[in-house]
Amino acid sequence: MNSAVTGSKGTRLMEEYLDKPIFVVMRDGKYMVGTLRSYDQYYNILLEDSTEYTTSSTEYSSIESESVLLRGENIILLGEGTFSHEEMEKVPEITEKVKTNDDLDYIAL
Repeated sequence: MNSAVTGSKGTRLMEEYLDKPIFVVMRDGKYMVGTLRSYDQYYNILLEDSTEYTTSSTEYSSIESESVLLRGENIILLGEGTFSHEEMEKVPEITEKVKTNDDLDYIAL
């Protein structure tokens, strides 16, 4: 990936986020927070010192990583800043609860 990609307005805006903390909302509903180190023309991004958050209405769980590569097609939104979880309770694992709720919604359809 090349952090010096130039051209479209979107990639020029991405340059402003380089080496800054950003949050990313993923297609599967998870949130990522980390420092943007690189990106390419497909908006694949490399985050360092990242944390992945899985949330439920009043709970969250988190997984920390040194670096993570996110595919651009799975990114819904990104911006400068962090994820606020002050009013939520941290739990060890929430992925099973979220998956079960999603499965029940699918079956109910």
